[in-house]
Amino acid sequence: MDDLDRLRLLLDVLNDSQFFSGGDLLKLASGVESLLTSIDEVPAVLMQRFTVFWEALEVVGVRRLEANTEPTSNELTDLGMMAEALRCEVASEIERRVAS
Repeated sequence: MDDLDRLRLLLDVLNDSQFFSGGDLLKLASGVESLLTSIDEVPAVLMQRFTVFWEALEVVGVRRLEANTEPTSNELTDLGMMAEALRCEVASEIERRVAS
């Protein structure tokens, strides 16, 4: 599996992600982190989008697990916007790599 395959898999994970509980958030954060850190050359913008999203997922996921509560609608909306920004950046990077 090369970096382009990993990016495509990451895009699939982001496209298929649904998070409703703290456990879902932590599982998604772990999966995204694992895939992205296995890619050799990650552009700065993509890494920045990932870092913001991953940190937010971790904070909300841990907070909700510790409180034994579900994420609020505001948290889910914010995470959804961050996930979309990351998804768009991953899609752009795939297009860039395919074109070169």
